[in-house]
Amino acid sequence: MFKDSCVTQLSPWRAGEEATSLPERIFPAYAGSGICAVGLDASGLQGLNHRVQAAYGSAERAGDLYIIHHGMIGDQLFEDCALPLGYMDWEMELDGDLITSANLAEKAVLWERELLLDEAKVVTTMMFHNRLRLRIAVWVPYGTKSPVVEVELQGRRYMAKPLERDLAVSFRLRVTPQTRQGAPLYASFAAGDDALALEFQGSRDHYRVEYTLDNDLGLRPQFAAGRFGIEWKTSVGHDAQTLRAVVGLGERTPASELEAVRERHRASWSSYFASMAEVSGISDKEAYLLHHSYYLIRMGMDFSKGITIGTPFYQPWCWKASVFWDSHFVSDGLLRAGDRADVDTFLDFLHRTMKPEGKPFPWMMQHDGHSTIPEERDFAPLVISAHAMTAIKVFEYGRDLAQLERVVFPILARISAFAADNMFREEEDGRWIVAMPVSNDVVEDVAVEINQTYTCAWFLSVFKKTIEYAELLGTGEEIAARLRPIVDGYHLEHEDGMYLHARNMPIDEQHYASWTPFLLYPTEASPFVDLERLRRTRERFNFPDLYMEKQGDFQPWGNFMQSSSDLRLGEVEKAHATFAQGLNYTFGPGLFSEVGPRQETVALPPYITAHGNYISNLLSFFVTDSLWGGQVGVFARLPEAYRGLSLKVKGIHAFGGACVAEAEYGPVRVTAKLGGLGTGAAVELPVPVDVPAEAVAVRVNGADASFERAFGGRTIIVRVDGLAKHYDIEVSA
Repeated sequence: MFKDSCVTQLSPWRAGEEATSLPERIFPAYAGSGICAVGLDASGLQGLNHRVQAAYGSAERAGDLYIIHHGMIGDQLFEDCALPLGYMDWEMELDGDLITSANLAEKAVLWERELLLDEAKVVTTMMFHNRLRLRIAVWVPYGTKSPVVEVELQGRRYMAKPLERDLAVSFRLRVTPQTRQGAPLYASFAAGDDALALEFQGSRDHYRVEYTLDNDLGLRPQFAAGRFGIEWKTSVGHDAQTLRAVVGLGERTPASELEAVRERHRASWSSYFASMAEVSGISDKEAYLLHHSYYLIRMGMDFSKGITIGTPFYQPWCWKASVFWDSHFVSDGLLRAGDRADVDTFLDFLHRTMKPEGKPFPWMMQHDGHSTIPEERDFAPLVISAHAMTAIKVFEYGRDLAQLERVVFPILARISAFAADNMFREEEDGRWIVAMPVSNDVVEDVAVEINQTYTCAWFLSVFKKTIEYAELLGTGEEIAARLRPIVDGYHLEHEDGMYLHARNMPIDEQHYASWTPFLLYPTEASPFVDLERLRRTRERFNFPDLYMEKQGDFQPWGNFMQSSSDLRLGEVEKAHATFAQGLNYTFGPGLFSEVGPRQETVALPPYITAHGNYISNLLSFFVTDSLWGGQVGVFARLPEAYRGLSLKVKGIHAFGGACVAEAEYGPVRVTAKLGGLGTGAAVELPVPVDVPAEAVAVRVNGADASFERAFGGRTIIVRVDGLAKHYDIEVSA
């Protein structure tokens, strides 16, 4: 089902893993609060560390498991990288037998792990001596800095046989503020009666964090041998014994308040999931990956500090806890699924960190806007267009004019002015090109690509929207006037009826895998692309095959980008085939990778970009739209794999401020309830597969309605007056 996992049971909201003996080499499961996060290995905490990371070659130590707090940057792991708060582990004496991380694999049997998405909790269970069951549950109350560890000990025998005697157990729960190699993370400490104050020296800041271990048994924590922990001594019989501890990291939550905290935590997650887009009728794997993607993004991201792609899940030396262009894919997925609030917070972050002069954004930057790449290597300006497109989509999904004036347009005007002045040049024949040498990434020594097709097309979309919004607001005519000649007189490189990667550079001659095959996403560049030329290009090249040929590995987020572009090109079956191929590259309890280990990548699963891509790509099969207007499609372009299913969707958002509140697809009836439709808006729906084309009838808000036929008679288009808050549309016999 998933690679390198022990998943035996899967439902839309839960993944269950099982193994007869403890599986050391599996990927972690994650728990987090949106502020701090923990990766959990097979021990239930972090004592075993990440034992699959060595397969990824160049990711040495990047996958080491820690407690990660967003916004803390230091040199303790790697220069100018995430500064962790240590790691959690446990050891136990059972009838005098010492069980530690070093011998756990030899002693633990009947191992199980459950990832409970609806409770935002990870539960790990194992047996010792065929007599004692240990159960460890970890959750981090949303919005806090306080991981909760719940330990349950219970005497058990096979076939419910009675225990001969009670078991003597000493269980030690510990937080170690050191690297996995044993070096202190802190600069100094002060141990009090029940707390440990640590001072951390960051790359640019100084941090002070007070550690506490409040628990429901009143155990007093001790700091010894570099570890802060509690020891629980008890006798265990048939009745379960429990310990509930709160690892406070700069804030204190008394254990006596845990039940109230738990209810708030569950309510927060329940409310969040209820607000997000939902799809019923697809496979459990697809549904689980949708929910797990929501979960990973929310538990792992503090949107006020940007959307990072490695942190908090892993900390590669070269990524430095940075925000990249990848943030756009997470934003796009969340906006389509209905999470405006978090993306609005991220947009405010972009507005706050945008440079007032020179390049608006570097390729990589941290939570405070600090660039983490040398200027001489910062030659991939598509990151700037990505941040611009995030601003565009925030407005297009919400149509908030106040936000457009306050945040969106200032970002676009600043970016467009920089690009027009520094990147574009008018040639002798009057055509405009990207004359600045650029690259898709910063892995090359120098940038050599002139008029790179992908970058040029993306900036053209940004320019066109900047002009549109200037006209809508009645301001910004100066920048609009500078952009109109470029938008009206651009040139994209092509030869022999196909697009090139860049000037004098065919797609297959680019050293890495060219992005031209998915030219329509996330550029949304259909007004500037000859669709027939792109279709011929796509027939010759598709990104997954190109990536395998050039770089010898798979890249699921590339699959989802190719699929999203194919949908915009009208190639529905190709889109779904590429999407389905991307689903093969999931690991552990349902984690997408960036690329596979054969490439020796720094990007371990989960690659959060791919999870954002997955959300957007999946939802786009059920609701189709265009950044440039036209109809909203509901089930209008289903691939064959979905056409025979009974489907229900809710809460999928579309450009123009439309929202499919709920819709159902079946063999004899298709219904959709939509809001946010403007005057003259068009909605496209399919003719049910068991309804003859000549017998189809359409009703809007209960009344018969006229319609147009489209897509070779397979769909109908109905237009609305835009006066009602919602429109209930039914297509049936």
